[in-house]
Amino acid sequence: MSMKVLVSDLDGTFYPKKGEDYDVILALNIEAAKRWLKAGNTFVIASARGLNHYQKISGLIGTDINYIGCNGAEIRFENGKELFSYIDPKILKAIITFFDKNDINANVAFGTGDKWIFSKRDRYPLDHDDKLLELIDGFIEEMEIADVKTTKVQIFLPQEIRDEVLKMIIDLNLDIDITASDSDLIEIGPKGISKASGLIELVTYYGIPAKEFIVVGDSLNDITMFKMSKHSYCLIDGEEAAKREASKIIKNFKEVIDSELALL
Repeated sequence: MSMKVLVSDLDGTFYPKKGEDYDVILALNIEAAKRWLKAGNTFVIASARGLNHYQKISGLIGTDINYIGCNGAEIRFENGKELFSYIDPKILKAIITFFDKNDINANVAFGTGDKWIFSKRDRYPLDHDDKLLELIDGFIEEMEIADVKTTKVQIFLPQEIRDEVLKMIIDLNLDIDITASDSDLIEIGPKGISKASGLIELVTYYGIPAKEFIVVGDSLNDITMFKMSKHSYCLIDGEEAAKREASKIIKNFKEVIDSELALL
């Protein structure tokens, strides 16, 4: 029996959507991942979240795993090796300037060091925790953008304007990759970097063709993975564009594990 590699999105997939039964479903998903590993297979998380979340997820599963973070810009292999891809600071400034000039009800946010920095106090989502986040209003003038090293830029904005603003950013023709992992979120990364590029790194690591990877997700940022694999699953409550690209529609993460283990 050959080893199989299963790659799962995190929020909305391995972590279920928030609801009364969240804890129950999460516990079932964790148990399913452990069964997958016990059968001699490999489990990978591919998330919009950065490597700062790695310790939590590996703790839940109880072992080191491969982790593709920030939509491919931050990668940690189970052996501890890490890879990072950064956004050009000039592009970061261009994005911030675009939102400022167009007075869009949105927050441009990025991580640097151990902090997340948001561009506006008076823009969506208006619920920042001052104990966790450094908030700088008009921070183009207040900090040296050229010194910022960040792997991902997030745009928080109302759901009803997300797709319109997404198109506006694409029309800027910046040297970036752009996607989304939630209905009120746009994510920008370095050009050529995506969850799919993270899979390519795993192909090199394991020597298994990407089309043989089993991939699970629910959002726009999972589509690049779906297109690479012939074993792609999208959750039934996922985004319509993602469902159209998946080979199968499933109810939850556990269902994928159950069906794939039955084939071994």
